[in-house]
Amino acid sequence: MLPFQLAAQQFAVPLDHIIRVIPMLLPTQLPGAPDNIAGVVSVHGQVLPVVDLAQTCRQPELKVDLWTPMIWLHTSKRELLIPVASVGDILQVEPEQFIEGSHASINSSMLNGVLSKADQLLIIMDIDALLSAEDDAQLHQALTDYLDNFQSQEEEPL
Repeated sequence: MLPFQLAAQQFAVPLDHIIRVIPMLLPTQLPGAPDNIAGVVSVHGQVLPVVDLAQTCRQPELKVDLWTPMIWLHTSKRELLIPVASVGDILQVEPEQFIEGSHASINSSMLNGVLSKADQLLIIMDIDALLSAEDDAQLHQALTDYLDNFQSQEEEPL
């Protein structure tokens, strides 16, 4: 598991969903995207949506700067980035540390459970549930429109 912090809340995601952690990139607004999409960025020529996890999880707004880490994840449908306050060291998890359950401030459909580590509890995110099917379809259309518009601008003669 890779632990990370958003506001005062600790979260974790399974390593098999993580591509890498990168420094903050300024997202470009994506018209027509769901409210929890902060925009898109281009990483090595790949356009990636940036999910505002603080808004999704009803946490205080994340104050971003040049050193804010972004976790690059892959879900079953797409790759995306989530800016976080900080990233911790990789944790080896034993089955007895995992507790199924929910958290009062977070939509339970986005949780896989809670991890009890030392004297802290980490909320384990269900990465595939970060975007509802409706939000994913809306994001797909917004990305398609954005890329079509971007390509048509490149083809116009100067």
